[in-house]
Amino acid sequence: MRPNPLRDAWTSMHRRCNRPPGHHDYPSYAGRGIRVCPQWNVYATFAADIGPHLGKGWSIDRIDNDADYRPGNVRWATHKTQNRNRKNTLRACDVAAIRALYQGDCRSNRGGLSYQAIADMYGVGCSTIKNILLGNTWV
Repeated sequence: MRPNPLRDAWTSMHRRCNRPPGHHDYPSYAGRGIRVCPQWNVYATFAADIGPHLGKGWSIDRIDNDADYRPGNVRWATHKTQNRNRKNTLRACDVAAIRALYQGDCRSNRGGLSYQAIADMYGVGCSTIKNILLGNTWV
């Protein structure tokens, strides 16, 4: 049987959204209420809506990471694009808010919230917050 990357994407999409509690994918998909729209239960409909697989390095991506797999919310994307579309990806407005929340000297942690408190709010590591505040990374 020949490999079919489009069918593999369709199968994987359904698997992610139907995992039972306790499976490592559950909190990211089914546990958040992410579903596949009913018309995409039919492979031919999915294939017609999404178009042909674009080749190695491309996979399907939800544009709105909090919404279902459905027409208008799924695109072909590279790994780089998908990493920028994660629920824990910080954007320029987040960086400005982090700096405002901290409101202190980066070395002495005086003023606002701690690295850990801010990291918990944004779902990232403490070192990410520290690097943002020290100007070592980000926008």
